[in-house]
Formats: sequence, structure tokens, C-alpha cells
Amino acid sequence: MKLIFDLTKTQPINGAKFHGGGKYGEIVFKALIKKSPNIIAYYNSKNWLNPLIKSACSDYNILMIDCNNLTLKTAAKEHKAVIYSPILEKDISIIGEDITYIATIHGLRVLEMPFDKYKVAYKETKFSFPYHFHYQWKAKSEFNSARERYRKILKQNNLHFITVSEHSKGSLLSFIPSLKEEQLQVFYSPSTIESSLATSIEKNREKYYLLVSGNRWIKNSIRALKAFDEIFSERPNFEGKVIVTGIKQPKILQKQIKNHSRFEFLDYVEESMLRSLYRDAYLFVYPSLNEGFGYPPLEAMAQGTPVIASAIASIPEVCGEAALYFNPLITSEIKMRILQMENENTRKRFMSKALNQSNVIQKKQQEDLDRFSEYLLSFIQKNDTITKNSK
Repeated sequence: MKLIFDLTKTQPINGAKFHGGGKYGEIVFKALIKKSPNIIAYYNSKNWLNPLIKSACSDYNILMIDCNNLTLKTAAKEHKAVIYSPILEKDISIIGEDITYIATIHGLRVLEMPFDKYKVAYKETKFSFPYHFHYQWKAKSEFNSARERYRKILKQNNLHFITVSEHSKGSLLSFIPSLKEEQLQVFYSPSTIESSLATSIEKNREKYYLLVSGNRWIKNSIRALKAFDEIFSERPNFEGKVIVTGIKQPKILQKQIKNHSRFEFLDYVEESMLRSLYRDAYLFVYPSLNEGFGYPPLEAMAQGTPVIASAIASIPEVCGEAALYFNPLITSEIKMRILQMENENTRKRFMSKALNQSNVIQKKQQEDLDRFSEYLLSFIQKNDTITKNSK
């Protein structure tokens, strides 16, 4: 019996080369192939695949199946395999009901935060008013269809799901009344931090504040930009600039601010550059409107960088007492926390808390990764036992 790992979910999604679900999947995959030779990699040869994953497949003699040659269902049947996907398949019907399918549900953004009034502001259009109502209508439609979809698939006996935080588990139990607590296990998302690179070294660049994934409305960068813009206008002597990553069309966000010279917009950056940006930032600002887990604050904390963040979803669970929190829907409150962290004693206190919290969460992440790997491999063992008993 084999386990097919759906690596297509780690490849670029909606133009994003790197994304949380992709990072998650790569780490779980590398942990699995170290524990078992019975793993098959399912990928898309026409899409970018992390060279480190290709190298790992070669080093461990992992069979790789191109999705352009075989469907996931056919591959599972030919190799008598169970399937694991690090992100839930959109159309679960392609799997059928006779193949064991395991997937991670990272969160229920479409149900928890289906709409925000600034959503249209992230789109380049001259007609924001009609788009606003279009998005509102679409959000209601997606909410209803997603809720019914989840309620339906979580009843299928061949489907098994895990999630990445106690928050996400609570969300699933809230929106799916038929789901029982014991049906859903929680394994924290594995750490994306390389221990050799986690450090509290001196900051060695000019003073700047950092935001990431700024092009995605769910990350709520516009309210944070407005908060900084107000500070720059009201306090001419306020030092520093704001760097925002993940921006392909800067002019869309530049419409929201007045002090253009104080903002630097970058496209998505490579992992090595992102680590440097985290390390040298004066403050990391994370105004996200929804998270199933939330890697970025932990990645900043591992570099000893203080964090202010949204007090919603999984963020307080993951960041604990090591972040200053704000209501992400209130621009003035984001502004308050930025100014609060200008106090040097406060900032040093949260730098120390950041490193401690990072260490605590990393320990739990490693423990959960080990438990999760064994959980996935248990499906191979169960099916092998069933096959032997049926002979």
C-alpha cells in the first residue's frame, strides 16, 4: 500500500509562487519521505515545483507522477494508494467514494470572513461602486455554497480531515453541526523557520516597518497603510518608511495614501530576502482579517522582531502574549499600536517575548509534525492489515 502526496497543492496558486499552504505541504512531504519509502509524489510538470522538493524526491528515490499523464483517482487505483492533500481539493467528487482521501483544512475564510468593504480597492477598476455590490452578492453566494459543500463532504466515510489550530477546529464545529469533536484532529502547522537562521542579531538597515502579502484583501494592508499615512502626515518628524511585499501593481495601493515617498512596494520576494526583511524590520505589522494558523508573525518573531497583529482568528492562539493586538477593522487602533511600539522599553520587552514565543511554538510544531506523519502513515498500515485479513 502506498500514499500519494498531492504536491500540486504546493505549486503556485493564483500567481503566488509561495503561499502558506504550499510551505506547509513541502515540510510535511519532506518529513514523510524520511519516515517511509511508500510515498508517491503527484505533481504538475507544467508548473513550478520547488527545486528542493525535486532534489528530495531524487535523493529518496520517490516515484513522481505527472498530473498531465494520470488523474489523481487513476493514480490511486493503479498503485493501490491512499491520497493525502495539504490543501482540500475544490472538487472532491473527482476522488470518488472508494478511495481513502485525507486532507488538511487550514481554515474557513469563505465562511468566517466572506467580505470586507475594502475588497474592491485591491482591484484596478474605474467602477468601484458596482464591483462593491457584486462582491457583496458573490460573498453571500459563496458562503451558502461553501457551507453546504463542507457539510456534505464531512459526512463521507472515505474522507478524513485534520486542521491546523484550535481556532480552525472550533470554526469547523461551529459551521458544521453534524461534525463531532473526535472526528477532527489538530496538528499545528509545521515550522517554516530554519533554526540556523533564527536569530536576534542587531538590525542593520534603515528604519522600516514591514507588511507582507499586501495585494490580498484578506491580509488587510490598506487599513494599515492608512494608519501609517496618517502618522506621517500628522507627525513630520516620525522616522522610517513602510515596506510592503506581494505587490504587483503598486499604483492600486498608492491611491490610498498621500505620502508616497514613505512607502516601498515590492513584488513577491524569495524566501532568503523575506527572512532578511523580517530580521531587519523595526516592526512587523500583521493586520490580517482571517487566519487558519498564521506563519508570518512567527517568522518575524524568530528574528527577534516585535509584532503588532490582529486580535482575531488563530493569531492570538499562535502569538500568545508576544504581540500587541488591535481590531483590524479599526484604522485608528492600528495607528495606536504602531505609536505604542515606538516606546523603546515596550519594544525591547516585545522583542524578548517574540523570541520566547517562537521557541515555544516551534517545539510544539515539531512534536505535532512527528505525530501527524505517524497519523498519515497509519492509513497505509490500516489498509495493509485489511488486505492481509481479506486473503
